[in-house]
This record gives sequence, structure tokens and C-alpha cells, in this order.
Amino acid sequence: IFYVKENFNIEKFLIKLEEATYSLNYVNTNIKFIDFLGNTDNDLGVIKVGLCYLLFMEQFPLIKINSKLQNNIVDNLVRTATPHQGKINYINTQSLMLLFLLKKIHKFPKLDEYIILLIKTQKDNGLLVHGFNSYLMEDPFEYDILHSCFGLIILLEYQILKKYKEITSLASAPAIFAPKKH
Repeated sequence: IFYVKENFNIEKFLIKLEEATYSLNYVNTNIKFIDFLGNTDNDLGVIKVGLCYLLFMEQFPLIKINSKLQNNIVDNLVRTATPHQGKINYINTQSLMLLFLLKKIHKFPKLDEYIILLIKTQKDNGLLVHGFNSYLMEDPFEYDILHSCFGLIILLEYQILKKYKEITSLASAPAIFAPKKH
């Protein structure tokens, strides 16, 4: 999708994206295949679909996408962003980052709790541990760096969102605190 060929067919791409998205629902209800990091194949598929959707929206902002497809993608991102057993991994953080970038963070109901957990997860050296079995990985430190980058982006976006809410709430505050005009 980065390099759009002359014969690039938007309809075919959207159909492929739709098929990939809806197949995630079937995998979720049946068998999950676990890779060597402990990720389910389904969770990685959600990330891939979310990234494709983000890139498509950036490259073709004027093209309308089926709202059912959009909702399905966002619902899957919300599901994979939700931490399990009070532990965060880089899949959760990457999904949350995609929700921010897609401007759908309002669909994630427990954002404040996630941010608190993310801060508690951070190590003394500033790294966020990736959250998977390190014995099976070639270089787990690289995954820690990746998770830390996503985490920092989320913390920045969260602060921007908080400031935006603060500014908009002040703008809608009663005018009794406004300076008097002479």
C-alpha cells in the first residue's frame, strides 16, 4: 500500500481487508494458534489489519469505508488492547496506539487504568518489558525497546488528550470567570 501501482484496485484491496477482518472473528471463537512469543495468530492479524486500515485512511482520506468494517476493526483493536491478568504486552500497547492514531480511543473504556498499569510496568531504566517468554526469543531487548517506543507514544497521546479535554471543558465553562469588558 505504500507504493500504489497503476493497476492498484481500491475495491479489491477493501474486499481483502474485509475478508481478513471478518476471518479474525472466526479464529477468535475457535482455535488460536500460538507463535513462539505467546502471541495468538489472531492478535497479530488484528495488528496487521489495523495498520492496513490506518495506512489506507492516510493514503485515501476521501474514500468512504463501510461502517460495519470500521467498527469490526476497532472492536478487534479494543479487544487486543485490553490487558489480561493485569499484565501488558507489546500487542496491547500497539493496539492502543492504533486506536489513538485512528482517532477511536474513545472506544477504549479503561484508558486511565491502562495508563496507570503501563506506568507501573515501566522498569527503573525506563524500558517497558515486552511481556512474552524471553527464552524463546533471539534478542528480547529489541522487543523491550519496541514496546517502550509504543508506550511513550501512548503516554504522549494521552497527555495531549487530557490537555484537549481540559481546554474544551474550560471553553464550555460559565462566563462568570471571564474578564469584564469596559
